[in-house]
Amino acid sequence: MAIARAKSKRQLFVDEIERLIVARFPDAVFEVGRMPDTRRGTAIWTYTAGDPDDVAQLVSEREIQLMVDEGVFIYVIPMPLKALESRN
Repeated sequence: MAIARAKSKRQLFVDEIERLIVARFPDAVFEVGRMPDTRRGTAIWTYTAGDPDDVAQLVSEREIQLMVDEGVFIYVIPMPLKALESRN
């Protein structure tokens, strides 16, 4: 019998931010990992055909709320979808 693990608070916030982005940019593709040069930060590289500035603006307030209210450092790094396609 498999035991389901509860998601961490950080993972719940990552999921929340991804849902927020997908609601506006349904083509979004995500890569989640540790933020380079920091032990506490989580990076969400977000690839979309939309304007990267629009993605940043959409989530910036929530990123700040998470830092101040929850002590959780999540950084959304918007990237053009072409950047992901050129890697393949």
